[in-house]
Amino acid sequence: MSNVRIELNAAGVRELLKSEAIAQACKEQAVRVKETVGKGFEVQSRKYPERTGYAVSAESREALRSTLQDNVLLKALGK
Repeated sequence: MSNVRIELNAAGVRELLKSEAIAQACKEQAVRVKETVGKGFEVQSRKYPERTGYAVSAESREALRSTLQDNVLLKALGK
């Protein structure tokens, strides 16, 4: 066996996490999840200093209940 050592370029990773391509991929995934789980959920843009992304959250009582009882968001991700 060989010893492989990987050293990440922190500035490059930071730039990648903030890139438009990653943001678009996250948005597409969030929209797919929202379409899978149905009404009562909303896609929200998230901007952090170190990265960008999107989240799907419950906006109605029914959606919140299905999230808490049935884990519909995790199931929509295939987990």
